[in-house]
Amino acid sequence: MVRAVAPDNGFVVAIDLETLKSALDRANGPAEITLLTSLGAYVAFHDPLADVRSPDPAVAARVATQIADAIHLEEERRLEQDPSYGIEQLTTIAWRSGSTSQQNPAPTLAAIHALRDILSRWTTPTAGDAPPAADRLPVVYPDDAVPGLLASLESLTVVASGSMRHQVLAEITRTLAIVFDRLPSDAQERA
Repeated sequence: MVRAVAPDNGFVVAIDLETLKSALDRANGPAEITLLTSLGAYVAFHDPLADVRSPDPAVAARVATQIADAIHLEEERRLEQDPSYGIEQLTTIAWRSGSTSQQNPAPTLAAIHALRDILSRWTTPTAGDAPPAADRLPVVYPDDAVPGLLASLESLTVVASGSMRHQVLAEITRTLAIVFDRLPSDAQERA
């Protein structure tokens, strides 16, 4: 195994699958890439980006040298390609409006409705979700979107409890009840 590290610091704003595919195609041997960061994550200089495994250490080393080219870092996050950034923004709005200093729970409820819609879309399988076997890359991606959204609901549960907003807590409970059967088993346990 060879570990690729960040050549700089910043937020992961894009992961270029074409660059990863090209690195794997040019490696002259089988290899698998396990990404250790996800979209929206902050990485510091020399933080781990990916592990590359291959029966041939030279192949793993060749692929690892190209990982940094596929993971684009910038100083600011981008909503267009970073769903967790949008979730954080909604949570911030809901948290502030749901706190004891505010008198109107309507923005919090609207944010929870939006979070429920996103969670529902992410957990409902659709035709064509998986690419054909010939188009699949040996790349493992740590998708933290659903756990991040559940963490947001947990956070909003705390603010609802502290501010004694029963209607907010009821809406969070309703959200979890509606999507519960569609959640992956680890997320069901968390919910």
